[in-house]
Amino acid sequence: MVVEHEGRRPQVDPTAWVAPTAVLSGDVRVGPDCRVLFGAVLTDDGGPVELGAQSIVMESALIRGRASHPARIGRHVVVGPHAHLNGVVVEDDAFIATGAALFPGTAFGLPRDTPDLAAAATRRYAEVFGRHRSDRVLAEE
Repeated sequence: MVVEHEGRRPQVDPTAWVAPTAVLSGDVRVGPDCRVLFGAVLTDDGGPVELGAQSIVMESALIRGRASHPARIGRHVVVGPHAHLNGVVVEDDAFIATGAALFPGTAFGLPRDTPDLAAAATRRYAEVFGRHRSDRVLAEE
């Protein structure tokens, strides 16, 4: 499924393949010869997501770009099933293990020593994810 988010649309190289149950939302760029498998979600939650050439995102993985932390996945990277990559940069030729969770050094711009970090982060998550209410489905196959 290809979703326009806040006026930004995914771009998929013609040599890439995206499974019909995968979701690409917003400023997502899928490079040459990439594969995005069933149930994977690549979403622009304020920042872009970019897959380098010949990268593979396996089943039910999540890659999220954030305003201050775009998600950039290098060339020849395999993101294992059920992995969660939240605003990270992965260099070329890497394997992200099944079920791995990778986060940047902040939680939506909050320092790790923020008092009541979980509550502050949850408020920000609710605000960011609420921005998807007006998204438009552009293609569904």
